[in-house]
Amino acid sequence: MQLEELKHLLSNHMASEDTLQEALKAIEQIEDEIEVLSFKNKRLTNDKRITSRFLSKTVLDLENANKDLSSSNQQLNRYVHIAAHDLKAPLRTIEGFASLLNKSMIHSASQSQSDYLQYIRMSCKTMGEMLTDILEYSSSSGGKLNMETVEITDLVHDCVNLLQHDIQKTNTTINFSIPTVKIDCDPIKIKQVFLNLISNAIKFTAKVRSPIIDVNSFKEERLVQFSVKDNGIGIPTEHQPKIFEQFNRVHNSYEGTGMGLAICKATVERHGGNIWLDSMPDKGTTFYFTLKQ
Repeated sequence: MQLEELKHLLSNHMASEDTLQEALKAIEQIEDEIEVLSFKNKRLTNDKRITSRFLSKTVLDLENANKDLSSSNQQLNRYVHIAAHDLKAPLRTIEGFASLLNKSMIHSASQSQSDYLQYIRMSCKTMGEMLTDILEYSSSSGGKLNMETVEITDLVHDCVNLLQHDIQKTNTTINFSIPTVKIDCDPIKIKQVFLNLISNAIKFTAKVRSPIIDVNSFKEERLVQFSVKDNGIGIPTEHQPKIFEQFNRVHNSYEGTGMGLAICKATVERHGGNIWLDSMPDKGTTFYFTLKQ
């Protein structure tokens, strides 16, 4: 019923003039409020239209920026990969000539000259390892993932078989508690994650005690959480926030370039997972990571 019709009915049926005036006054107030609400509604509709256009433009700008960033990252990864690969050739040349020079001077070189040649060969070896890790990191953080559905227990057992020499040499005990579960992943890259974590556990334990490594996992909704626990030297608290950074080496007395955990992080995150740790000095370290099932 329209307000004008309501006014007409009230005028015809109200017995009291005072009551009629009160009713009409109330109706006028309602009309005023409706007018105000109508104005606010128009303004809100206009604001909504403007906001919608702004958000659409912002989303489009973000999508374009994301495409540009993705393209830049791909170009940077290609450049890093090519640069690291090409640097290996002159490095091999330096190492080769240093080796030949060492052989030709084996009976005539002074102790200092022999030491210098040894430094050159050791530096070439270290640089070669760094370039190899840079290539691996570039591959882990970019490029195409070759996804397959794999049985994770088979993958972990493959890793253990590859590490048999180190396991026997260091008298390492590895305990498993991994349920039968299939994961969609790039098996080569995820195998590298397990290899890095288990070999690190062996390396950073063997100098102080016989390594005991526990490899566990459990399912949680659509995620599978894995853990690799050791009884090694642990990681000081102040170093833990930077442990996954490239070329970060906490213990300089141990071999390595400091790229292993950065590669693990890049690989896990590209698979949509997370990686973190829990560690206490001289008590051991546990690395955790998740993968989508």
